Amino acid sequence: MPIPNVPANVLITPGNGRVFISWDSVAAATSASTGVPLGSTGPSSGYYDVLRSDDGVTYSIIGSPRNTFYSDIASTAAGGASTGVVLRYRVRANGDSGQSNGSEPIPTVLLNSGQASLAGIRLAAQQRADMVNSDFVTKQEWIDYINHSYTELYDLLIQVYGDEYYVATPFTFNTDSRNPGLYDLPSNHYKLLGVELSVNTNAWRTLTRYSFINRNNYLFGNTSVSAAGITNLKYRLIGNQIQLVPLPSGGQTIRLWFIPRPVFLQADSDVLDGISGWDEYVIVDSAIKAMQKEESDITILMAQKQALLQRITAAASNRDVGIPEQVSDIRGLTGYYSDESESEPRGGW
Repeated sequence: MPIPNVPANVLITPGNGRVFISWDSVAAATSASTGVPLGSTGPSSGYYDVLRSDDGVTYSIIGSPRNTFYSDIASTAAGGASTGVVLRYRVRANGDSGQSNGSEPIPTVLLNSGQASLAGIRLAAQQRADMVNSDFVTKQEWIDYINHSYTELYDLLIQVYGDEYYVATPFTFNTDSRNPGLYDLPSNHYKLLGVELSVNTNAWRTLTRYSFINRNNYLFGNTSVSAAGITNLKYRLIGNQIQLVPLPSGGQTIRLWFIPRPVFLQADSDVLDGISGWDEYVIVDSAIKAMQKEESDITILMAQKQALLQRITAAASNRDVGIPEQVSDIRGLTGYYSDESESEPRGGW
């Protein structure tokens, strides 16, 4: 029998620490499994060999299935690969007369549930815009479109789910004698959620914001204090700094709760994280931006984007089953609505 053909249509699907590989059946590989895998001294135990590399150079056999799919626990790569690591896969067929060459290497990024890689998003957006083999939109333009769409989704999720959707590890600092009392915000600050001052090891007091119009109230005769000296302590944001007034005493611990800024995606292995599977929004929106440059019809994609917006909003309203949506029945017991101008009852409830 002839040497089997190279397996075609190899598909890679990453997710939740695993990578699922599938390919088309090869006729000459279905009747025997006596091919000798490269680097082995005996025949393969399966019709196909799945090979993986974490450096793009050295490939190792990770499985020899008799069917046309394989699920790889990718976290075992490179001694325990983590999210964002690029892995490459090849598949070859074994037969009575030998083994085929390996399929072209396909890179993929190891992802957990709810994550997507920049490379995966870009390819999906190119497919949606029918621009996979087009150079009309450059790679950097695609990256810019995706980052803009990702930031738009980031803001949207904060708005519809609430400020607590993204919360960074609290940032703390100690006050000193500087005047004015301006301190730098964390470098990844995006939106401030709250400011607290430590009363003791296990207790914090929430500070309130003061407005610019009240700035002079803190200059003369209004610095009385009580426990821990925080009766009148307030804050406001000035550019990328936070100002505390009146001037706090030194050595007091301030804790900031904040939303971090969305990461800027540049490398193919960069991961869109924390978007809970809403990467479809980024795909559709970036495809719209590319097609607008091409001056193509975006009617269908705009309808898809609108449907996604509705789904995101609906999912947000049902996120906390402990606080269900409340609906008030505005119809009276007589079957009429509260609007007295209504002379006829409305139909079926």
